[in-house]
Amino acid sequence: MAETNEALERAKVAQTLAGNANTVVQAYGFLFEALLGTMKDNNLISPSQIKTVFYRAATMVDEIRPQNPLQETVCRGMREVISRVAKGSGIEVPPPGQTGMQRKQGG
Repeated sequence: MAETNEALERAKVAQTLAGNANTVVQAYGFLFEALLGTMKDNNLISPSQIKTVFYRAATMVDEIRPQNPLQETVCRGMREVISRVAKGSGIEVPPPGQTGMQRKQGG
């Protein structure tokens, strides 16, 4: 019975941590979208440059070489978030490995 209670407690902690992580990711995504929108509205970034931002981010994820199933899941999740946020800006990100870009060295 003690093992069950301990497992439940660990599961609750894991759920709380996952919820907190999701909240942070969502907030960063909203801030990023707002920043891009503000930059676009003030003619500081063009639509083609916004597209480049998403393509470069996708390329960076595509170039990660996962070493285990967890890393594969994380990479897939990052790619899905990038694609979903891009869609909010009317941009369709190509499938992995098909952005036609290479990651720039130093950033």
